[in-house]
Amino acid sequence: MIATIKELVNKHRQLINYGLITVFISLVDIIIVKILLNLSMEIWLANTVGVITGSILQYILTIKYAFGVKHSKEKLLIHGITFAIGLILADIIIHYSYTFLLTLYSKNISFLLAKALSMVGTFFITFFLRKKLYKV
Repeated sequence: MIATIKELVNKHRQLINYGLITVFISLVDIIIVKILLNLSMEIWLANTVGVITGSILQYILTIKYAFGVKHSKEKLLIHGITFAIGLILADIIIHYSYTFLLTLYSKNISFLLAKALSMVGTFFITFFLRKKLYKV
């Protein structure tokens, strides 16, 4: 049983490391967005600021700890393009889900649920795009 778990962890190490880094980045992102929302910024703009900040940190961490590749202009360009795709998807998801969820829940709960949907919605897309494009 333990050998099977170790084998699974080793087989999916990149995805696990990417996931752990993403959880950390998500906490940073959520804190930034929440602060900006409390300062009356529109949710899509606050989300954009949080996601951009998180993306910079995520590039630094995932390039080394998830994918094990060296920084290069090509890798930075790949990250930037996949980031833009993810950001557009995240902003669309958070805008429409937040608007809908406000009809059902409080502002805080609606924000957390919408943010979670936007993050889950883009997590796998960006991971597999980056893995394929980084050629790892």
